Amino acid sequence: MFGFFKSAKLKKLEVLATTRNDTGGLFKRIDENRELLEVLFREAPSFMQSHPWVEGWIKGNDAFFEGVRSTLGLELDNLHPFLANRVPRAWPQPLAAQPPRLSERAPAQPSPDWKAHAYPLQQVVIKLQGTRRSNKTAIINQLEIVRSRLQVGEAKGSEHDDDFGYSFTYHYAVDGPSFFDEPCGYEGDLYPSGKQG
Repeated sequence: MFGFFKSAKLKKLEVLATTRNDTGGLFKRIDENRELLEVLFREAPSFMQSHPWVEGWIKGNDAFFEGVRSTLGLELDNLHPFLANRVPRAWPQPLAAQPPRLSERAPAQPSPDWKAHAYPLQQVVIKLQGTRRSNKTAIINQLEIVRSRLQVGEAKGSEHDDDFGYSFTYHYAVDGPSFFDEPCGYEGDLYPSGKQG
């Protein structure tokens, strides 16, 4: 009797593993678990280097899924021959070392001569905001208001109503970092070459 119930439970587990319902079935779970690791290696290599145990968690899931597959004696080429060469994917490997993204690079340090010449810096931080229904021209026109307030000597101010508004701060003496890492540069989408007309 006990053997009968055990066999029935295994049969239910086999149906769950081989039915491509909301879970996609066991082979889909194996493949997407590996895909998760692949995405982490590609999109967050620094995170994976500093948190190596995350790969261990995913590897543990893989070992469990493979153990279930082996216990049930399932082979993909018998169930879905057209998927056998694609699913599940091979165990992913970390990508070769890539240069850090611009946002991850340490800011360039100014030379002592340039720092003696240019520092402390003056910096103006302006924030403009509108809602999804705001007119672009109305948002940009707030710059004129900020300009007027700066010209009369205000160093800090804001005005907003229902997520439409502006704020600004004038820093008279800042020891860095500079907003710009490079000695010179230009960026724009209307005139990519830096030449107008």
